[in-house]
Amino acid sequence: MNPLAKYGAAVAITLASLYGAYRHGCTVTQAAADLATTKANAAHAAETISLQAQVRAAEHKATQDMAAIDAQHQKDIADERSKASATLASYRAGTLRLRDEFAPTIGPAQPVLPGVATSTGKRDAAGTGGLQPAHVEFLVQIASDADQVAKQLAACQAVVRADRGQ
Repeated sequence: MNPLAKYGAAVAITLASLYGAYRHGCTVTQAAADLATTKANAAHAAETISLQAQVRAAEHKATQDMAAIDAQHQKDIADERSKASATLASYRAGTLRLRDEFAPTIGPAQPVLPGVATSTGKRDAAGTGGLQPAHVEFLVQIASDADQVAKQLAACQAVVRADRGQ
C-alpha cells in the first residue's frame, strides 16, 4: 500500500472520528439545553398555576365580601321599610301619637303667635290637637327615605373599603 494512501486513510479516519465526536457533543449539548428549557417551562407553568389560584381565591373572597355587603344592605332596607310601616300602622291604630311642637297655640303657658285668632282657644285649621294623618304619613315616609339613603351610603362606603382591602 502506498504511504500516501495510508496517510490519506489515517486523515480520513481521524476526520471521521473528530466529526463523530463533534456530532456527539452537539447532540449532548442540545439535549442538555432542551432539558434546561423543559425544566424552566415546567417551573414557569407551576408558578403561573400558583398565581392563577391566588388570583381566583382573591376574586372569590371579594365576591363573598360583596355578597355579604349586599345581603346586609338588603336586610337594612327591608328593616327600615317594615319599621316605617309599623310606625304608620301604630299611628293609624291610635297607639302612637305624634306632637306638632311648632304649631301656634293659645293657652295659659304658651305665647300667642302673630296671626292667630284670639277668640278661639284652639289651633289654626281644624284644631285637632296634633298633626293631620296625611302629614304624619308624609313625615314618616320622608324620614324612612332619609334613613334608606343613609343606609345606601353606608353600603357604598363598605363596598369601597372592601375593594381597597381595608
